Amino acid sequence: MEVQIERLGINGEGIFKCQEGELLNKVGFVSFALPGESVEVEILKNKSNFVEAKLNKVNTVSPHRKNPECPYFYKCGGCDVQHMDKVTEHQFKKSKVEDTIRKIAKLGDFKLDKIVDINDFHYRNKMVFPFGMAGNECVLGMYEKNSRKIVNIDFCLLANEKINEILRLSKEFFENSKKYIEFIKSKTLKHLVVRSINDKSLITIVSSKKVDLQDYCDYVTEKLKNIGISQIIGDSDDEILSGKYTYLTGIENIEIEEFGLKYSIDNRGFLQVNNEIKKEIYSQILEWISDTDNVIDAYSGAGLLSGIISKKCKSVIGIEINQSASKSAQNMSKFNGLHNTMFVCDDVKNRIAECLNQNSDPVLILDPARSGCESVVLDKILESNLPKKIIYLSCNVATLARDLIKLKNYYTITSSIGYNMFPNTKHIETLVCLQRRV
Repeated sequence: MEVQIERLGINGEGIFKCQEGELLNKVGFVSFALPGESVEVEILKNKSNFVEAKLNKVNTVSPHRKNPECPYFYKCGGCDVQHMDKVTEHQFKKSKVEDTIRKIAKLGDFKLDKIVDINDFHYRNKMVFPFGMAGNECVLGMYEKNSRKIVNIDFCLLANEKINEILRLSKEFFENSKKYIEFIKSKTLKHLVVRSINDKSLITIVSSKKVDLQDYCDYVTEKLKNIGISQIIGDSDDEILSGKYTYLTGIENIEIEEFGLKYSIDNRGFLQVNNEIKKEIYSQILEWISDTDNVIDAYSGAGLLSGIISKKCKSVIGIEINQSASKSAQNMSKFNGLHNTMFVCDDVKNRIAECLNQNSDPVLILDPARSGCESVVLDKILESNLPKKIIYLSCNVATLARDLIKLKNYYTITSSIGYNMFPNTKHIETLVCLQRRV
């Protein structure tokens, strides 16, 4: 059927109303369509409240449509909005944040102060490529959207150049090795994980059981410098880096210096994938911190933000449940001579009240996973010595909005900024500063 696209959904898809037959006035969703366009669609799924459709043809083209630069765009699930111009991408992401917070948190006047955007392509310093088979041939690439089917790619425009070089070398090796193709066929070889920063790169091969990777190590290290290779044995498709770690050859970590701090990272540690946007976010958080503040950094990870803040404020307590990350934070603090930091390895819900209560007018930083803060964590914050300021960094605006439901009765949002951490995708990072009401 032919339909008119009215607006964009939260995933960047076009929204329409069916105009024919038994589907009359039913809401529909179709990827790659833009507001104002007249398009021909094929209904794929007829749900009780909506339909999902496939875009067959664009009859009336939006002036905001552009040709995707990536040849894999319409097959690969890595990007969502390469068909939009930059103005439309910003409008989509701004509306996504504002509409979600207004609707869920019931903050009708909420507005983003701005969206910070720096780069469009080659910004990712870490990528995960799944192994698979297409007939008798090895494939290494990205998953299709909402699928475990692998798109065989030779490069990714979101990844930096060194990652793409490693991808090409790895494909070259595995495609021509009968020995390793058998491991891929049996699904023993699962993922290629690559992190590359400052011309130093770490490769991790994830497998379901131990595989002798000496041939691969020799092949890669002969062609590349400043490289390290490791193996993780695990069988989870969700927590792919959670298995047994074995160092194989080359460098073990990437040493980084920024904001006056020296620290190291391996492939298991968390680090924002867009370094330029990360710097903007951390610089903004620093602006909201004063030299007299006692800061609690919940979900502190490997302690980078805690360390950066410690150079400006009175004291920092970082709380992190992951033992490896917490140990890295302690080592980073010791190496940099940070005497006003303390890192606690525990679940935030177990220690947040204690940490807040031992400080007068503390500042709290919340940077949780996509699932947001547990309800019990928010309850303990509100039952404790209320922080004078909460700085909340979120990669999922829906869970941010949900958490704001509890916080809004005690706090006022004084600043809110969107960061285009993931250009050409549906995702956006949101940073809000909440001031305690007197």
